[in-house]
Amino acid sequence: MKPWYYTSDQPDLKAGDYMVDQFFPFVIERDRYGLRVLPENLGNLQYFEFGADEELTSKEVLENARYQKVVRDGFASFFFHPFLAVESQAQKYDGRGYTHLKEIVDGLTAMGYTWTSPSRQRKP
Repeated sequence: MKPWYYTSDQPDLKAGDYMVDQFFPFVIERDRYGLRVLPENLGNLQYFEFGADEELTSKEVLENARYQKVVRDGFASFFFHPFLAVESQAQKYDGRGYTHLKEIVDGLTAMGYTWTSPSRQRKP
């Protein structure tokens, strides 16, 4: 997750307030809004058919995972939109997201990443 932060507590985007995001390679226990933030630092699959400016496939997510390995006590995660797992005639989409998801899971496992639940509490 990349949290959004606003330039005002009551943002009015039409009046010039704006939002920015931050990118974290590790867990933030408490952000400005008091939330625990888990990173989405490997990115997510995205395709031109769904309006993306650039495509990100399993290749890019796994490349990000290789870079992430240099962060001591780092945290790696990605997001997968479930609708990418099925074909769509309306979007003229072939459903390749499912194949890319399998490649990501296999690739991360081969790199030695450990799978865990986001809700799992860290041991002291």
